[in-house]
Amino acid sequence: MLLLVPNMISLITTSARSDFLMEAARSVRSQTFLDFEWILLIDGEENADDLVLNWITDNVFQSRIFIREHQGRNKSLIDAHKLANFPYIGWLDDDDLLDPICLASCIELMSHGHQLVYTNHHKINDLGKIIESRKFGYSHRNLREFFCAFHFRLFTRELYDLVGGIDSSFDYAMDYELVLRMAKATQFCHLDKFLYSYRVHPNRISELHKEEQIKFHLRVKKSYELSV
Repeated sequence: MLLLVPNMISLITTSARSDFLMEAARSVRSQTFLDFEWILLIDGEENADDLVLNWITDNVFQSRIFIREHQGRNKSLIDAHKLANFPYIGWLDDDDLLDPICLASCIELMSHGHQLVYTNHHKINDLGKIIESRKFGYSHRNLREFFCAFHFRLFTRELYDLVGGIDSSFDYAMDYELVLRMAKATQFCHLDKFLYSYRVHPNRISELHKEEQIKFHLRVKKSYELSV
């Protein structure tokens, strides 16, 4: 049952590799805003690193850890949303990082009535060094062409439910497809701060399934025509 507690956030992470999970967890622990739960869903018992999970249990008091049989990122994300208790939802990939003021900055804007807020992001390498910084103001054109609302996004559970949640048929573009449907329902708010670090490395999903992701992105663009 959804607990309608004002300004509470459900932060969602699904994980099938533990390579950078400890770093992601440390960035969760560093948040200045504390009124959140961290739903960490491990996709496959074989991917559960006891050392990392024990550290998270002992150090991130907001964490709720679930271990499932392997089912893939799409279904894991759907399950994680079902486990979310609170009215605001954000995603953190298991190899990425949140700036310490990320949640605080986003929820402050959400309190003004926005249904979706997104930030700028850095691209970092496997060592955590910034290799590129990306920022795009909001327009339907920027959303279609550059996926401007890439990371970090904080949105309301009400909006997620209104558009029907994640479409399980979009295996490698579920986030892009979901956000385009959300854009038809509400106006996005761009928070012009670099509050998320997206890690570029050979084992990330977008690299391992690059061709499939390109095909799914093209399918999404053909499905959703948005006026500029």
